[in-house]
Amino acid sequence: MIDQTLLTNCAAEDRKAQFELYRQSFSLAMSIAYRYVNNKEDAEAMVNAGMLKVFKHIKGFVDKGNESTAYKAWMSRIMINTLIDDYRRNIKSKELVNTHVEHIEEVISLDHTLLDEAIEAEHLQVMLDKLQEVQKNVFNLFVIDGYAHKEIGEMLGMPEGTSKWHLNAARKELMRMLQEFTGTAKHKLAR
Repeated sequence: MIDQTLLTNCAAEDRKAQFELYRQSFSLAMSIAYRYVNNKEDAEAMVNAGMLKVFKHIKGFVDKGNESTAYKAWMSRIMINTLIDDYRRNIKSKELVNTHVEHIEEVISLDHTLLDEAIEAEHLQVMLDKLQEVQKNVFNLFVIDGYAHKEIGEMLGMPEGTSKWHLNAARKELMRMLQEFTGTAKHKLAR
């Protein structure tokens, strides 16, 4: 848990406090960044960009009377917005990924047993990497980060219905890839 005094000292631009807040925030920020970018260097760059925004706006956060318990949610929102902003700037060159596996079962509506037997995390990652970039973004924002289609549309500059269409397309493609994978896995086991 982040200490309120640490936040207050960061708001006063205390460099040691900022370093400590960065250190304490790093693992959460990296986990968010890794959902969107697929290599360590890019993820670290996004964490640094996001934390710069945190330090730029932390005085307002503290001045509004926000408690330290709200810091993680606030910082997470800044990280997600930083990543989306980067996506907008580099829409053709960035490949965004979703590495969060826990929610896949409900999203692609598969039987738990089939999923447990057929797929491991690295296979799921390979499938997610094969999705079109915009499908990965919509999938990640909706499933992992909990944004509504209206918000996703605003972030990515598309109508709400288009966001829903991309989510549906991502689900169908993941289902197709999973069925292909389970067919291959069953074929290998039969040998």
